[in-house]
Amino acid sequence: NSPRKTQRIIRDATVPRMILKDFVETLKAMDEKGFLLGSLSEVSLRAKGGKLVITPENLPIHLMTEEALQTAAIHPDIVNQQINFPRHIEWHRLIYLKSEANAVVLCQPVFACLLAQKGQVPSTKILVGAAEVINSIQCVKNTDIPLEKKAKLGDEGILLIQSIGVLAWGKNLSDVYSWIDLVERICEIQIKSEKYA
Repeated sequence: NSPRKTQRIIRDATVPRMILKDFVETLKAMDEKGFLLGSLSEVSLRAKGGKLVITPENLPIHLMTEEALQTAAIHPDIVNQQINFPRHIEWHRLIYLKSEANAVVLCQPVFACLLAQKGQVPSTKILVGAAEVINSIQCVKNTDIPLEKKAKLGDEGILLIQSIGVLAWGKNLSDVYSWIDLVERICEIQIKSEKYA
């Protein structure tokens, strides 16, 4: 079997067609919002049998189809050498191994990336009602991403990573998308408030 045919067989056996369809529709909605920067963005879902379904390397999101999605083993010791997975697939794997998350998104929303580059998170003073969300955000350098630690990750999380973007995970893709949208709006308020302060 060719790698492409093997990928299709595994993908179809591990993820129902309706979930793949919803996955692609959510990707396109995130792309329309401007959260996904072409092929630099990576999105994955936990699948049956210790697998994950992930967007392929070097394919812009606006061209994404169900057939283009790739399947990989969550456990990093099981590697398919014939497939070019996205650059940060190990982050996806580590999150799935250390949490109960079912979706992981690496994206580049503009205002969150601006704050990440400054090495800061939004101030809780900027939007008091969003303090709980703001307190859950971490800003890290791309060399200090806290995924290698032995401690169990929370089932939801969001990191602003300098020079990379936003890494978020949660119980499903819809929730992660909503959370990224909320964080991006809070970051926009922060950036714009600094401009007019």
